Amino acid sequence: MKEIKEVKRGLVEILERPIDVQVASDDEGVFTSKEAAAYLGIGLNSFYELCNRKDFPSFKVGTKIIVPKRKLKDWIEKQTKKERSK
Repeated sequence: MKEIKEVKRGLVEILERPIDVQVASDDEGVFTSKEAAAYLGIGLNSFYELCNRKDFPSFKVGTKIIVPKRKLKDWIEKQTKKERSK
């Protein structure tokens, strides 16, 4: 019983410690499929079609599609420049 109380006290102490969380800047991190589609203002079907393009910055982790935020913003900038140069 004494050991259980010590373990419980130790767990409570751990749980009460402040957590040091670093918030990523707006350009860091990744989008999920839904987040990336919403960011682009398109539906999921259109997003999945984009993911089949070789120049689109996405990759899979298991069955989930991940899009790095910075690379997506860079890709959008490149697409904008292509349209302007036409």
